[in-house]
Amino acid sequence: MMNEDPTMADPMADPNPDTGSEERSVGPAASQDIDNEAAKMEPQESTRSQSESKSSKLFRLMAHQPWLFLAFLPILWIIFCSIGWTKGDKVEDEVNKIWIQQRSEYAKDKEYADSLGTNDLGSTAFFGLAASRDGDNMFTEDRLKELVARMQKTEATTIDFKGHTISWQDVCSSNSVGPGTAYQFPCARLTPIDFFQEARWFFREVDRVTWYEDVVRKVILKPRLERFGILQGVCSNVVNTASTRTDCNHVLLLRSSPAYAVQNGYPASYANPLNLFGDIGNLEMNDQCKICIETEFENTIDQLEAGIRGMYQITAAESGRAIQDATANNPNEPVDADLARLFENAKAISQSLTRQDVIDYFVYTTVRRLYAAFGSSSLVSSYSGLATDDFLAVCNAVLGSANCAANITEQEAQALLLNHADHAFSSWNSGGLPFPFWSEETADNPAVLFGGTSPVSGSGVDLSGNQLTTMLYFDAANYNPAAIGDTWNPLYADGSVVMDMNDPSFIASVETDPAYKWFIASVTSAEDKFCDNKDIGGSQLPQQVPNADAINAQTAGLMQAVSPRWCTKFSLPNADTVETDTTEYTVQHFARMWYDLVIDSPSFLGLTQGTSDPYVWTTGQGCGYSLGGERAFFTDVTDDDVLLRNASGQLYYIDEGSSLGPVDRNLLLGGTEPSTSEYSPENPLKTASVLSSIYVKLVPRDIVQRVANCNRPDGPIEITEAEAEDILYDYKKAFEESWTEDWDDSSAGEVKFVGFHDDQGVIGTTGRLLKDITLDNGTLVAISIVLLALFSALFLLDCDLVESRILITTVGVALVILAFFASVGFGLMCGIKVNITIGWTLPFIMLGLGVDDMYIVLIALKKQGGYTEANFLAAMKEVLVPVSMTSMVNAAMFAILNISDVPAVYLTARVALIAVVFLYLTIILCFPAYCWLDMQRQAANRYDVACCVRASADEEQDEYGDDDDKKDEDKEGGSNARGEHAANKRPGHVWASFIYDDFYRPVLLGESAAMRAFSHTLVWVTAATLIGLAIWGITEREIGLGLEDFFPDGNQAKEWATIRTAELASWSVGINWGELDYSNMDVQMQMVKQFEDVVESPHVAQLDTDMLWMADLQIWASRHCTDNFDREDTLQKECGRDQIYPKDNSSCSATWLLNTIGRRNKQFPVGEQCVVYKGGICRPTEWMHPDDLIDIGETYQGDQDTRSWCPVLDNWDDEKMQFCIGRWRDLTGGGGKLLLHNDTGTPRQCSGEYRNDELVQIPIKFSQGPSMFVFGLNSHDDTLDLLDETRAFCDDHPELRCWMTGIPYDYWSQYIGIFGMLLELGAAAVGIGFAVSFLFLFLKLSLEANHPRNKIMFGSFVGALLISVVTLASLVTVSGLSFLSDVSLTGFSQMSFVLSVGFAVEYAVHVVSRWLRSDLSIEGGIARVEYTMSFLMLPTFMSFVSSVIGISCLAFTDFEFNEVFFFRPLMIVVMVTYFFGCWWLPCILALLDCDSLRLGRRRGAAVTADGPPTASEDVAAAKTNPDAVDNNDDEIPSTKYLNNDNSSSEEDFVDGVAKQS
Repeated sequence: MMNEDPTMADPMADPNPDTGSEERSVGPAASQDIDNEAAKMEPQESTRSQSESKSSKLFRLMAHQPWLFLAFLPILWIIFCSIGWTKGDKVEDEVNKIWIQQRSEYAKDKEYADSLGTNDLGSTAFFGLAASRDGDNMFTEDRLKELVARMQKTEATTIDFKGHTISWQDVCSSNSVGPGTAYQFPCARLTPIDFFQEARWFFREVDRVTWYEDVVRKVILKPRLERFGILQGVCSNVVNTASTRTDCNHVLLLRSSPAYAVQNGYPASYANPLNLFGDIGNLEMNDQCKICIETEFENTIDQLEAGIRGMYQITAAESGRAIQDATANNPNEPVDADLARLFENAKAISQSLTRQDVIDYFVYTTVRRLYAAFGSSSLVSSYSGLATDDFLAVCNAVLGSANCAANITEQEAQALLLNHADHAFSSWNSGGLPFPFWSEETADNPAVLFGGTSPVSGSGVDLSGNQLTTMLYFDAANYNPAAIGDTWNPLYADGSVVMDMNDPSFIASVETDPAYKWFIASVTSAEDKFCDNKDIGGSQLPQQVPNADAINAQTAGLMQAVSPRWCTKFSLPNADTVETDTTEYTVQHFARMWYDLVIDSPSFLGLTQGTSDPYVWTTGQGCGYSLGGERAFFTDVTDDDVLLRNASGQLYYIDEGSSLGPVDRNLLLGGTEPSTSEYSPENPLKTASVLSSIYVKLVPRDIVQRVANCNRPDGPIEITEAEAEDILYDYKKAFEESWTEDWDDSSAGEVKFVGFHDDQGVIGTTGRLLKDITLDNGTLVAISIVLLALFSALFLLDCDLVESRILITTVGVALVILAFFASVGFGLMCGIKVNITIGWTLPFIMLGLGVDDMYIVLIALKKQGGYTEANFLAAMKEVLVPVSMTSMVNAAMFAILNISDVPAVYLTARVALIAVVFLYLTIILCFPAYCWLDMQRQAANRYDVACCVRASADEEQDEYGDDDDKKDEDKEGGSNARGEHAANKRPGHVWASFIYDDFYRPVLLGESAAMRAFSHTLVWVTAATLIGLAIWGITEREIGLGLEDFFPDGNQAKEWATIRTAELASWSVGINWGELDYSNMDVQMQMVKQFEDVVESPHVAQLDTDMLWMADLQIWASRHCTDNFDREDTLQKECGRDQIYPKDNSSCSATWLLNTIGRRNKQFPVGEQCVVYKGGICRPTEWMHPDDLIDIGETYQGDQDTRSWCPVLDNWDDEKMQFCIGRWRDLTGGGGKLLLHNDTGTPRQCSGEYRNDELVQIPIKFSQGPSMFVFGLNSHDDTLDLLDETRAFCDDHPELRCWMTGIPYDYWSQYIGIFGMLLELGAAAVGIGFAVSFLFLFLKLSLEANHPRNKIMFGSFVGALLISVVTLASLVTVSGLSFLSDVSLTGFSQMSFVLSVGFAVEYAVHVVSRWLRSDLSIEGGIARVEYTMSFLMLPTFMSFVSSVIGISCLAFTDFEFNEVFFFRPLMIVVMVTYFFGCWWLPCILALLDCDSLRLGRRRGAAVTADGPPTASEDVAAAKTNPDAVDNNDDEIPSTKYLNNDNSSSEEDFVDGVAKQS
């Protein structure tokens, strides 16, 4: 920007100063002469004299006491720098504090959440991309191997923190599957590599064990096995013909009868009994079979528990009575040991029996039946294979034909399997074989083939027989020892009143009772038993048998091949641990072990504890997965089509969707053909060029809890949240560096790895970049400073080394630098961190402004031509008003930018405003003091720079020659004489002559009318063209700054952003609610509807409604709750209807409302169809639980019934809401990130783990939805569409307001209505520019008092209007040309556009002001413009060049973002505003020459009450008194009468005209 030429008459200066060299040589009496001249001023100048005296006092004090002014401000600036710049956290590296509109509703929402301590997504994510370098398919073996290797390397990343090694397990979002399993399960991540088995590398052995025990056993098998017996034996009469229930017949027949399956529209292969395990878990709670199973399961266990407990209570009582009886009858005989043992065992069992013990018993009896049912067909086949002619020949010879059948039936096979299950446990080969051809084994020898008719091994507990026959023996229903033989009739021996263990009835009824045998086994020691996998023994035929040796060898080899290897190292005790294991094991322990091994066996589920994992054994919960199946391989796949087909199905994490749901393919696969919405196993992928892996990490507060866990491999550690922030920051950086290593090395494989960390928790990729580059401008700033200093010195250079001002210029530049950095330091002290806009715009703009003001001061001093105090005061009076005015204009423009609520804009503007003030104070109150000292140096005839050296006598001779009189005269003249003499010979006129006389004036104001017409036409055409192009550019504007625009070339994040935008544009987002009336059922309905509408919007990845905490709570409180299915504590039911609110004994139950607002219904499978997404939680009437329909008084009306119903919490008040939500959280884990009264819940056994039983804050002031992902954001328009689509349902909801969060909302929210903001800022800037201009012109002209007030008012208005025309044209042109230069509309470019108003106002206000105040004796528009520009050409040009120099440095940054969003628009600003202000505006003014716009004064004419003389009066006066009025003939006056520095006074100009006349 520029300043008005200091010769512009200001209110405190003489309006008619004499500046000729002969008149300035006033000698030492100059001050007195000035006072005398002031005394002659006319009355209307008295006001100006008063103002002048105030400024004179200030600068007079400065001249007398320079040291005060020299030191005060620099010291103050140094203090500001020292305090501000030494702050540790001085760089703004949080994107949301740069981009987010702070006065927007979104900012208010985030501020609200932040005030509650919940302003984050609860996790932070790394988005790693693997892209083929050639853009071709990633699904090749070699490239997938590269991806696996990079994932292995990255997941092995560690950092050191205070001597502790921090690993991926310490920071990943999830590494457990329940209490006590942290650090014992793999960290969760989402990746396409999970399609394949090769992803299983990250399962350690401990992870496999946890998966086996806590997932497969506890969650998958246990609840299904528990209910399988109910399905077969109670709820169906297909297997148990004695049952009267048929609820599950259809389900059972579909899986057991191929004919029935085909009859009902299923393929024959659907009839697989093993899949009943999946059916049991997948049946809807309203299904009659499911209702039966759940109801009868609880009833059966209740009855069984009561029966078994009662059985052992009676057994203990009766065995005790028998002991008492024996003691009484035979006091000298010892008590029977078996009886005493039975008494102790029965008593112990009755006291320790738990419901889970009973369930386990029920499960193992079910497994026994399933072993026989599912294994019979296989055994029939195996038996046929074993019973060869040779085998039968030997068998018949040894065992007899009765024991060596050639084949067996299904029923016989089942009998053999049941016999095998009931046989003794073997420590030789624990799995054993069911074939009945072996002898019993001994401790030292295995069972021998053909040595007997027994199987090998078994459970060790015979569970054959009828259940609870013990109760019949004791007549438990009528038990009453006092009424024996009367109402109580146990099956005791005839005449006995006590039990007898040798009684045949006892043996037949009690010892054959499986329940009795099972629980007695739990207290019966099993000595010398262990699990082993040795070869089952072959035959040991004696030598007299023909071919005995050959047969023995042959059978030994056969047994070696068929011997099962069921035992693992986790089967304790085993052969490796039996010698050191001191634990006392029971018979029941080995029975449980054997049945568990049966379930895992290849003939059943095919599991191996510690070896199997989700990649080689699938649970069948996900679409495309089967129970006991496996995921595909990518290695050694010869056909790429097969590989792609394997990757074309639905992708799940290792849980197959049970907790995380299906993984939306849009998140992980990019560059696909067909598109992600079209490919399937039937229409498989042809290519996918980009694969994404998402790694989710904890935020700091959760890391604190994680590393304190008792299972942490290196031991738990206690850290603070601040330390957790440091850990996360360092780990993010190391993790990213590991993933992206060699990303730009084309020789480092076929795959390029790039990635991005979000800024949740602590700053990520963007924040680190901001931290690195915000202050990485030192070199360019230094170059800018040097160039500005050299440029200033060039114009102040003088061959006379005394007159040269290089040193003072350098001092001025240093002061400007100090003032600028002090302003930033002061901003830091006030809490304004240095953001990227401050760092990359203000140094290059503000230093130019400061140097420009410094230049104005130096030019004014130089023009004085002397070194006296009077010269100093005169110069400072000249610069005070223009510098003040330009500072005011600059301050006003930066103040305008505070209208914007984008921090990058308004914070930068505030620092700039501080800088304007500091620079103004420096130039006015400090720099002049240094200038005064420099004047003293010149007066003392000392060299510039080398101040200690005085000019030599030779130089004096060169200056005065032989003119001794002149020399003496100058010596007598004192300190001012040398300056007067030097002023006449300084070379400044060279630049002025070249810029103005040789170029500007001949082109634009030349004597040739043709040239003027051509140049003016060219200027007008250029202006029209620029404005036209700008308007077109505005219509073609692009909005938004993408991450690919923000990151610099050579940074991997730029490559990541480029690939992401083109191929895989997805982000994680969240949805949040504030305080709502959650007890209101309509509010609940609307809240869930909001979530569903957002999920259904085009750019949001699909998500089931039950992932929302409120929906999950509503389902939990309904009859469709499934949490009782796999509950951990069998005594504690976990569904809401089972939780009793103690205040009124009501349950935490839900009711159902008619769906009238278009909520989503749940999707139900038809036939074999697999439903990937369940959809909503509302249910059509047909799928309602019958009891729910009864509760709401509705019935299903048949096929025409299209109604659906949604669960809602049934008018819970605040206290009940708090109780029920507390139970829901404690039992199920909860969700929603609700606010809690406690920091942690009740500690669990493992340190660092807590129950979720904290007290929930009521009312609920904040809640959060589940993690969500958005996709398809390949352009700014796509992202803005996302914002519009989601906010239409959320932020703009007429009744319930929610808000979305995440990177798209943090980064792109500023672009909503940004063009409107630009119009608002532009209008405000132009308006304020008009006001400032009008005020300045009016005050200036009023103080000069040359014309009536109304004329001044009109002239000021027109002048301000002209200035506004220039500013508006500049603003429009700058904006449009910037858009055409590929500068999109952002907060950064918006700021640059508005700055054009400041530049334009500064140029235009000086030009218009000088033009309005031109001498009345100058006639003609061209002459008035020449008068104006002859004064202003040099300073405006200097301002233009200094601005260009400062901004040009930005072109040399390696950071393309700076080049695009700062250099381009700012350079356009400088060029356009200079053109419109100094070329187009003069052309406009040349056309305006009316008397009402002539507000100057005629030289020597007095102003009367009627105003100044008119032009005609001037002419008449000239005829009568030619000396009184200057003439102005038709000849355009030249500038040869200007001073050497092109800074002529008005008198010079008019004298020139008179002399020409």
